Amino acid sequence: MFATCYRTLENDFDSGISLHSNWGLELVNRPRDTKGIIFHVTLESPIFHN
Repeated sequence: MFATCYRTLENDFDSGISLHSNWGLELVNRPRDTKGIIFHVTLESPIFHN
């Protein structure tokens, strides 16, 4: 189960990098569980790149 969760986060991370400039739209268009959303927003949100 852990491996499956990790693989899911890894896939979200790759998608986030490829759509970095559209992180907000990707979040809306690709619903995922709460932990996935937090993981994605933390990595991709411009707030964390200041």
